[in-house]
Amino acid sequence: MTAFILGNGISRKNIDINVLSTIGPVYGCNALYRDFTPDFLVASGTNDIIKEIANSQFIKDNVVYSNSIHLLEYPGKFYLVP
Repeated sequence: MTAFILGNGISRKNIDINVLSTIGPVYGCNALYRDFTPDFLVASGTNDIIKEIANSQFIKDNVVYSNSIHLLEYPGKFYLVP
């Protein structure tokens, strides 16, 4: 199976993410959720983006993975990265 992992940089500027999602699951990182709803989001990095995601509506209806530190900071918000 093919899966896609997308970051937030300019390298995805010319990529039609909607097409990718028809081919396989899309894993996104951090602020990607602002522009597109990936199948899974991975939250890492600065406390600012972690807090933003934890307090967003996005987290209520979507799977968001993070590390154990963020699971302890925001109980019930994130899933542990497998």
